[in-house]
Amino acid sequence: MKYLFANWKMYLDYDESNILANALANEHKKIPESVKVAVFPSALSLYPVAQVLNDVGIGVGERRHQFHETNHEVRQKLEAALTVGLIPVLCVGETLKEREENKTEEVIEVQLRAAFENLSWPVGRELIVAYEPVWAISKGMGASDVGLPCDEIEAERIHILIAKMVKGILPEVDPVVLFGGSVRKETVAGYLSQPHIHGVLVGAASTRLDSWLEIMASAIN
Repeated sequence: MKYLFANWKMYLDYDESNILANALANEHKKIPESVKVAVFPSALSLYPVAQVLNDVGIGVGERRHQFHETNHEVRQKLEAALTVGLIPVLCVGETLKEREENKTEEVIEVQLRAAFENLSWPVGRELIVAYEPVWAISKGMGASDVGLPCDEIEAERIHILIAKMVKGILPEVDPVVLFGGSVRKETVAGYLSQPHIHGVLVGAASTRLDSWLEIMASAIN
């Protein structure tokens, strides 16, 4: 199973979100059963987007980003999501300063332990973690907005690390680990060719129909 998740953040307003959702719904027949697609719109457009996409089998949800939230707050949100039957997507990742100080592994382990330690994970519920290196995340679609590149070999190394850490905390769970560091049509196939990268969480490039369809085509082929 491949996971293709579109994170619209606040790139689109209410009307733009609805227009894109309807366009995606019209393309849903092209998605094979071996690919799980989900869209994470802004909170304001969550309800109408969900109405459109849930009818055609495309998942819709909300997700959190590591910015401006403590690990304690993330844990509270995680527990709340599990209580109401949702599948949370936990994002972890280090800043450029932390990477330059060789603290990547330490930072990620702290984030994972704060989220999952002493947590009773529901049987049969997917556990999804997205590795989002802060230094690689783009701020938009322009050439100057792209973050620093994280090549697929390094991404694979961190994904192996995350999976091992999660299994160490929750031995009964096999995590799904996604990559979310400025994924674009030119790079998605390389990431998905790695055995421990189960899918991608796409930001700015998922907010335009043409680029998102190109990403899906590259991932599926």
